[in-house]
Amino acid sequence: MDSNPAKDAQRSKTKRTKPFSPTVEQIRQAIEHAAKADPELADMIRILVSTGMRRGELLALMWDDVDLVNAEVSVSAALVDGGTGVGIVRKATKTSDWRDVPLTGTARAALEHQRQRQAANGGSGRTGYVCWPEQTLDSRICCWVAGSASLRRVGLM
Repeated sequence: MDSNPAKDAQRSKTKRTKPFSPTVEQIRQAIEHAAKADPELADMIRILVSTGMRRGELLALMWDDVDLVNAEVSVSAALVDGGTGVGIVRKATKTSDWRDVPLTGTARAALEHQRQRQAANGGSGRTGYVCWPEQTLDSRICCWVAGSASLRRVGLM
């Protein structure tokens, strides 16, 4: 081949849109609304907004990744919808790297509440996933990954 056929190709323009960022008031209202219907969801929202974690990263967070003594979490994976026939899968983060995220007092308290909830419901609150007890997928979590229904319900999407 004498020449590169892709030499004159141009990348198509993709339109980037600014991600939706709720206001402080919208977050406050969403947490209040969620707290009335589902205190666990309210705590998950508190963790998300306090840490900047992506939704899938929070869902993949395991208790082994949480250090409440030093107030930080290690983020290394996300839960994603693997598509038809695959279901929800846990995979490395977008950069395939981990990062340590410091916890605010609000996020730390929310994680402590979640640990207490799991222990009160027969789990250890020390192993498995943070967002659901002892490795079981809860339908609400699947909605978060697949359709964001829970976040829309409280006005964050």
